[in-house]
This record gives sequence, C-alpha cells and structure tokens, in this order.
Amino acid sequence: PHLEQESRRVRAGQLDLFVGRNCLLSAHKQPLPFASTVLARARQNPTLVQLDSAFMLYIILDELLDYYEELSEAIENDIEEMEQRALSDTSDDFLNDLLQLKRYVFALSRLAVQHRPVFAAFLRPDFAFISGDEVEPYFQELQERLDRLLDLLLPAKENINGAFEIYTSHVAHRTNGVMKLLTIVSTVVLPGTLILGFFGTSFEGLPLYDTGDFILMVALIVLSTVGVLWMFRRQRWM
Repeated sequence: PHLEQESRRVRAGQLDLFVGRNCLLSAHKQPLPFASTVLARARQNPTLVQLDSAFMLYIILDELLDYYEELSEAIENDIEEMEQRALSDTSDDFLNDLLQLKRYVFALSRLAVQHRPVFAAFLRPDFAFISGDEVEPYFQELQERLDRLLDLLLPAKENINGAFEIYTSHVAHRTNGVMKLLTIVSTVVLPGTLILGFFGTSFEGLPLYDTGDFILMVALIVLSTVGVLWMFRRQRWM
C-alpha cells in the first residue's frame, strides 16, 4: 500500500518476487517504501544473505510487515483522535474526515488479508526453498505476525464504526437540546399570547380599557409565565 496523506487514499502496488536457490528478483512498478531498509539489513548480514536466498526473501517480507504495522499504529492514534472529536465536533468537516479514515482502514485491511494465503504457502512442504530447519522458523514468525496484524485491523474497523455512533449520538443529543429549548420557549410564551389576545379584542362595550384592567393583564402574564417555569423546574425539565 502507498498512502496519500492528504486524501487518505491507498494506491495498491503489486510486488512480484522470483526466488531461486541463490538469487532473488523483485518486480514492481512503484518504488518500495522500505527498499532502503531492506538493503541496509542485507549489508549488515552479507554472509547470511549469501548463504541462502530465502534469508533475503525473509528480510523483504519482514520489512513489509513492519510497514503494515507502522500504518496500523498510526490508525490507532487517528481513531483515538476521532473518538475525542466525536464528543465535541458535529461539523461536516469531521464527518468527512471520519468517512475518509473509514475508507482508508477498510482498504488497508483488504490489502493485508490478501497476504494470508501467500504467507501460508511458504510453510507448505512443497516450497523447497524454505523447507529447511534453519529457515522455516523465520517464516513461521512472519505468519504469526501477519495473524496479529489482522487481529489489530479488525477491531480498528469496529472502532471506526464506534466513533461514528458517538458522532450520531452527539448530534441527536444536541438536536434534542435544541428542540427542548424551543419547546420551553413556546410553552412559556403561549399563556401570555392568549392573555394578550383576549385583552386586545376590539369589541365595543367590553370594560377592559382602564388602568386596573391593564395591571390585571400584566399580572396574569407574569403569573402564568412564572407558573409554567415553576412547573418545568419541578419536573426537572430545565
């Protein structure tokens, strides 16, 4: 996998390895991100590499798994950051970042799973190049590391869905808070609106146009508003 940092997209590159008893040829269109490390390790152990090409094959596959493990560790940090943002950020930018991370995790997981039958094939008896007792434990270790890597990527996919659930719950909670506030305001204003409508009728002959009636209207509005607020307070709705 070749990661594009800004867009969090993965460009998959195919790596073909031709192995002989004393030679190893790699074919790939894109440069390997860990090529320099492979060459450095080969120079540190020249006698071991010259002894059998299987050791060189092991170094390449070992660095490949190291590269995957570095990406998976970065994913864990990104998921923790997303979970923290989900508790406070309800913007469209956060949702876009979360969806990009989700696509990236799923793509990386699919690429890693494709290595399982390849690594398992190295341990078959008919693969003569690594059937010796000196080399086989190395490839057994690679198989175990790949299994652990896949075990880490599977919870990562679930944690991404968990972060999305936190986001949706936060949005729903915020929406409920807004609806609650609007409901309280509407309920508080409603009695006063009814009283004002009653006292504001323009029918002739109604004795509602002197100072005492005005004071009564204001008192009724204040009492009804206070009564509604007291009821909400008593029911612990606010």
